[in-house]
Amino acid sequence: MSLLLTSLAALLSVAQADAPPPPELVERFIAALPQPQRRLDEVDSATLDRLKALNPGRENDLRPILQAHAFCTAPLMRGSTDRMLHQVAARLGAANLEALIRFYEGSDLARFGTLAEKTDRTAEESAEFERLMSAYPVEAFMEAMQASAASALFDDESFFVAMNACDRQQSEALARANLRSQD
Repeated sequence: MSLLLTSLAALLSVAQADAPPPPELVERFIAALPQPQRRLDEVDSATLDRLKALNPGRENDLRPILQAHAFCTAPLMRGSTDRMLHQVAARLGAANLEALIRFYEGSDLARFGTLAEKTDRTAEESAEFERLMSAYPVEAFMEAMQASAASALFDDESFFVAMNACDRQQSEALARANLRSQD
């Protein structure tokens, strides 16, 4: 009898689970997320600085090679990010996506960011931070991001093959230009 009750409880919990989000809600969610500071097709300044230090006076030779690499990898990164965000959205479900859209489009995001960065919160600030954490599915979002990122790393061999091809093209271009890429 207890096996029957356990099975019934499991079926009920699955039936009550949040329905998969419709595609338009997923797209609204992705659009609401903060945009990265740097565009993917821009030269990475840290890489440029590192290579400039190895090749003094050769920035004009380095920049087009690094730009070509950024143009090569940008669509791969965009595609991978898009797939991951769709996986995250599916894991979160419609209700959580709607709450996250309100969070990212509303004023609570700025306050949350300010409080998250503070190391010496007052009791009131700590309470406000906890209220914001419980009002929005931020932890569920972070967990879904980690799970989807780990899954994406191991499931998308074509991504690594394509990234390696971009890296190989960059290495070959640096070698042809007699530019150092390592110490």
